[in-house]
Amino acid sequence: MLLTREAPLTLAHLRNMTAATEMGAILMPPVPPFYLPHATVTDIARQIAARAVDLLAVAPPVAAAWGGSG
Repeated sequence: MLLTREAPLTLAHLRNMTAATEMGAILMPPVPPFYLPHATVTDIARQIAARAVDLLAVAPPVAAAWGGSG
């Protein structure tokens, strides 16, 4: 699993990410979950980390899920 930088991405970044994906890697940009209420930057970082661990499926999911209607 690779947590990639947000932006800007160069052609070299895109080629490397494509190659990694072709080899089976999971790419996950660490984007803050703006749909969930967070009080601190630490809360945001914990949510991103929880989503990454959930993608690995090594334990039951722990990341907060969006419960909106839209």
